[in-house]
Amino acid sequence: TYLSYENIEKLDDLLQVWSKQHNTPISPEIFDGLLRVCSKLSPMKSNIVTDIKEDIVFQKMKDILERMDESSITPNEFNLTACVTYCSKLKDFKTMNFFLEKFQTEYGLTPNKHTYTKIIQFYDGLGLEERAWNTFDTMKFLSKSHKPDIFTYNMMLHICDKQKNYAKAIDLFYEIEEEKLTPNHSTFVTIAKTLASSSGDNIIAEGNAESLRLLGWKFISKMFENEDYDSVASMMALAAYDGDVTLCRALFFKFTMSEYTSKREFEPNTGNLWMKSIKPILFNYLLLSYSKFKPDYVPLLVGWPEGAQMRRTILNSVDYTGKASDTRNVLPLLPLKNLSSSDHILAESNALWKFILTNGDFTQSTTTSLSQELNSQILQKLTVESTNFEDFKFNILHVIGKWKVNHMNNSIFNHRCLVSYLSIPLRLNNATEFWERLDTYTFKESEFDDKLLEVYYEAKLLEDKMTQSENHTSMEITTTSFIEKHIEYFASVSHKILYDNSTFDIAMKGATKFNNLERAKQEWIDRGKFRKTENYMKLGESKKSQLDSEFAKIMVNFFVSQKKYDEAMSIVLTSKRNIRWKYGMVKNLVDGLEKIEDKRNVKILLDILNRKPTEIAYINKQIENLDLSIR
Repeated sequence: TYLSYENIEKLDDLLQVWSKQHNTPISPEIFDGLLRVCSKLSPMKSNIVTDIKEDIVFQKMKDILERMDESSITPNEFNLTACVTYCSKLKDFKTMNFFLEKFQTEYGLTPNKHTYTKIIQFYDGLGLEERAWNTFDTMKFLSKSHKPDIFTYNMMLHICDKQKNYAKAIDLFYEIEEEKLTPNHSTFVTIAKTLASSSGDNIIAEGNAESLRLLGWKFISKMFENEDYDSVASMMALAAYDGDVTLCRALFFKFTMSEYTSKREFEPNTGNLWMKSIKPILFNYLLLSYSKFKPDYVPLLVGWPEGAQMRRTILNSVDYTGKASDTRNVLPLLPLKNLSSSDHILAESNALWKFILTNGDFTQSTTTSLSQELNSQILQKLTVESTNFEDFKFNILHVIGKWKVNHMNNSIFNHRCLVSYLSIPLRLNNATEFWERLDTYTFKESEFDDKLLEVYYEAKLLEDKMTQSENHTSMEITTTSFIEKHIEYFASVSHKILYDNSTFDIAMKGATKFNNLERAKQEWIDRGKFRKTENYMKLGESKKSQLDSEFAKIMVNFFVSQKKYDEAMSIVLTSKRNIRWKYGMVKNLVDGLEKIEDKRNVKILLDILNRKPTEIAYINKQIENLDLSIR
């Protein structure tokens, strides 16, 4: 059932030899079996390319179909499902369309219910939710045998969660009841998560955030005693968006310690044990709840009798000291059921973050550990052995990356969790803590390259001088001393995350919140450098436009906060060829201009919001008269 590709090839060769020796054609059942085992393979990265002819498994499945044609065997719907199943993993339109068209035109076969579900998964994986919805609608109106089952409905609910479309999720639930399908555990928890994520967006929630969360709790109120991951995740999502830190940390602590205890017998390494026990999404929900902390806030569940009882039951089942779980290793949460101040939130979130960086070992210093693997001798050796700067940079990053893989929990130490971690002091209005966290745990590629260039070319220069000098010992000391000055910086990168667009966004939000003009200028300049990096350039045009639009909106809000309306207007005017500005993006600017009664610029802004794409010539003329300097 689960053969490797190599063994599938061996098996197929043996079958063909046997067929020739016995003058017996290979049966449809055997062809079907070969396609099924091929469909279970996981594509290797080297196989996922733009040219479909390059993928060996695709070629194998195509070859099997051609041999079926030669044997006058007509493929069936299960063969189509096998082909579609593999193509959905490839995430490649050409391979998917090849099989769909071939089966339709040559065999007159359309997808069955199971195959359509695989196609929906394919579209979902590519982020093409609209196509997924169209396919789902097609299933409902094709025939009775194609009607979606509860598994397909749950997939569509998952897409509702991604799109924060709570109205559609509720409609789907009514459809499930009308179709007399039985909702299962996944149905309820996915709807609850959809209602939670939708409530976190003020525009989507339209002032009904608390009502959405309460409805979410009612969907899963009968599951609060379940300790499975999905139940806990949905409850933590609702608690996090509500700012119910007390409940969120209780759920996180209880689930994580349960995971730790159950895995302890089979995993002797404490670091690995914590990596397996701490779930990234749950940790992110906990960080989100910290960021929404308000000391005087009354949790939503307290006002609902059944919810209040459920909440008390969960809180009373938690022991933050770890005595109840009979373990000396315990998550570093404060031994309090309720955190009453912002200082508690900052202290606990810092302790948890550092706990995860060191995999539960506070005695370990990440910088010191990497310094042992990247000392001055190794760094000097890498400099000498590298043929050029790019080669040198690759070698340094390889050493750092290898260390991170072996010592860091990369499933949690990522941009998503980092932004949530930075959001805590940002929303709690603590500037010192925000900048300290940002600078301690991030680095910029331009800054990193500058350091590397300094080391590389200075070391090369000293190497040349050494060959010309008779006093080699003195020159070696000079070279080693020079390189050692940079060891600490390179070692510190081991527990830092490279800036990406989300990091620039939150840094600019910090500059706006804390009125830091100098930092805003620096982040703006550095993001300009970031747009020239390989990581940015390889993004699709639509993604670049989306990221640039979001950053431009943040920049406009920054200048508005500084009452620098001319600069804010300059950003809008210079970018309107590439950015489709909407009212919500410039609302603060419009309000600011109206307060100072600048009717001319208000009119210009409104014209931009209502403009048509054909107005490019008019836009270019306006840009020529702009003063783009930051004052």
